[in-house]
Amino acid sequence: MPLSQRQEHLARSGRVQRTRGADATPLACVDGRRYNPVVVCSFEFFVFENCMKIVVYPHPALRHPTKPLSAIDKQVHLDAGRMLELMYEHKGLGLAANQVFLPYRIVVLNPSGDPQQRDKEEVLLNPVVLERKGMIEGEEGCLSFPGLFQKIRRAKTVRVQAYNLRGERIEKSVSDLEARLWQHEVDHLDGILFIDKMGAIARLASRNALREFEQEFQRAQEKGEIPPTAELERILKERDEAMDKDGSLPLSNYVPPI
Repeated sequence: MPLSQRQEHLARSGRVQRTRGADATPLACVDGRRYNPVVVCSFEFFVFENCMKIVVYPHPALRHPTKPLSAIDKQVHLDAGRMLELMYEHKGLGLAANQVFLPYRIVVLNPSGDPQQRDKEEVLLNPVVLERKGMIEGEEGCLSFPGLFQKIRRAKTVRVQAYNLRGERIEKSVSDLEARLWQHEVDHLDGILFIDKMGAIARLASRNALREFEQEFQRAQEKGEIPPTAELERILKERDEAMDKDGSLPLSNYVPPI
């Protein structure tokens, strides 16, 4: 989600602890199942790590559900650090894996939007919303829909669970803005967008903006600036099949998000 007021600070490097791939921390998934360790470190991935970008609607990754993470290694720390940098660079409060073409369930948050307030910064692995209470309407935007804001109804208070970068389970209740951020970002991981939560009036008011996003995306593909949708979908499918099979990613076929 984007900031409502612009911030001028950018994230600094070294914000997360970096561990060796061989020392990957096993991670139990919140649905009670365990998975084989994920191997996510390779030369190919490091080549593209600095090319991480936020994808914009209607990029197919935004509709593609992410997979549970089963181990925390150096690449997960690197991904988290770069996601935080992008979130602050784009004046955001949160960012989810799908928005940067990552296949596993990771979210970064900072309700303050201020990189100087590191105590409010969170990296969440395999986050889930366990319980919802109440209902409240508030303005939302999304970094994958730049400039688009609408009123969205969300639960006022939610009980949530996730793992941090040390592999420790987090469970807590959050309300108001933080609850909205959790719901928005966890929806992303399931391929659900905030436009899906709009009421009829908000959807109608957003129709022209969505059409412009779609036209701009198509023009970028025609210019060769973005791979064809069929190619992006093929890569998403191959990554899913590899993770389902043995917990590894087909990184040799990884393309940086555009």
